[in-house]
Amino acid sequence: PGTFIPNPGGQVFATNSTRITNTNAVTDALSGVAKVEVEAIGKNAAGITVSATSSVTPTNGTFTIDLPDGITDGYVTISLTATDKAGNVSSTETFTALRDTIPPILTLIKRDPAKNPQGWNKVKVEVEFNATDTPPRAGVPASGVKEYIDEKKTIVNEDIQRTVTCYAVDNAGNQSNTIEENVWVDKSPPVIGDLPEKVRGS
Repeated sequence: PGTFIPNPGGQVFATNSTRITNTNAVTDALSGVAKVEVEAIGKNAAGITVSATSSVTPTNGTFTIDLPDGITDGYVTISLTATDKAGNVSSTETFTALRDTIPPILTLIKRDPAKNPQGWNKVKVEVEFNATDTPPRAGVPASGVKEYIDEKKTIVNEDIQRTVTCYAVDNAGNQSNTIEENVWVDKSPPVIGDLPEKVRGS
């Protein structure tokens, strides 16, 4: 999983994995791509630079990059050089990846109005969640919240017993905690049926 996200120095690819799959990333119109030389450079938990080099053979232009062993969350610089089957060598292309394995934290920020002691409401109810994406470590930004599933904000306005469920996913593919909020709405008053006739005295 992963997503390209804006960055002050240009777009970076956010991921929570130690492997990055590049789809249709390299092509050659005639002889075909023979190999791609890959170099990935990042840091380990001690802040020491670690690197990995590999030579991969793409399948229909798609190949996978393995990040260095021991790499921690943070920026990774990846350089690619392709060679076709005729021996022609491409220029070296470089991109930046952001490895982020910290999931967002989801909270319930609104439930209006509150439920009564029996757990019910007699008017429409608004429920809203918010996710905060924590930076993976000092000096490294969070990849940012990408989407909410099912919904960030829900309005329940019909007579129903419903469980509103939500979780968030960040741009690196990390999933937050899931919150389930029971919303029971009953806006219809009770109905008194037929009563027996009043017993009259003789």
